[in-house]
Amino acid sequence: MGHTPIAFFSPSEPGVLFGSQNQCDERQPITLEFLAEGGANVVYRIYGADVPLPAWLSGKLLRLRKEKPFVRPTSEQLVSFSTHFRPLFDPSQTVEQARVRLDQAVLAACNDQLRKLEHSGKRQKRKGDHLAHAERFGLLITDMTPNSDREFAIEFKPKWLLQSPNAPVEAVRCRTCALRALQNAMARAKVEVHARQAVCPLSLVEGDETERRIAVERIVRHRHDKLEDNTVVAHRQFVTDRLVEFFRTEGFAILKGLRRHQQSLDPHGILSCAGEPDERFLRAMTLRD
Repeated sequence: MGHTPIAFFSPSEPGVLFGSQNQCDERQPITLEFLAEGGANVVYRIYGADVPLPAWLSGKLLRLRKEKPFVRPTSEQLVSFSTHFRPLFDPSQTVEQARVRLDQAVLAACNDQLRKLEHSGKRQKRKGDHLAHAERFGLLITDMTPNSDREFAIEFKPKWLLQSPNAPVEAVRCRTCALRALQNAMARAKVEVHARQAVCPLSLVEGDETERRIAVERIVRHRHDKLEDNTVVAHRQFVTDRLVEFFRTEGFAILKGLRRHQQSLDPHGILSCAGEPDERFLRAMTLRD
């Protein structure tokens, strides 16, 4: 099911994906394979069929938005990213995003694929979610997934990189750790077990090198535990050392930049807002997620 071609591209029309093959042109079939989804979007891998992918599709993933009232149209998302967030970082620190036009047949085929996955029991957490029928654009984003069994990806969200502006003066936990403690207490009350990498994000920007290494080791170990059959796990120490060095240099600069923007966009906290939060606070929350 996942490898059935459900879209087509035309060499003469870059930036467009079609849902059918037109005998009057040279549209080539591609496969859109479900990769992952969150509350707002679904992400697909793109595979060529009989011919190599064109440059504008090569090395890209396709992100399509869901039909949710809180999810803005794709074009608005791209404008917001280009206007408010891209300028905050060096180009090497952000994922490329480019708009691609879709016809309705592509979305219909993708929604059909989602329903089949749901019926097979693979989408229970997102049951009932579907792509926005009226949307006519998707986003092509840089593919950062592993492309061989000698690679693996480590993904984590640092979230809040400084104490919440509304935290009590005597607070002993950052916002992330406080939320984790609450969730763990609730889980114990329900006799549930949750695996967590338990990293305080502040240790990556405020801690010394020893504290930073401990945090990195926890991140790697959390990912390592899911890769028991992967040959790369034998190089766990190598990966840890490389990440420690990254978070001492380039990664440290990225996190410090994130921290600075979180603070400047929301210096007072949501509890200090009167009425609806303003645009700057919403941008700060985006950077925290």
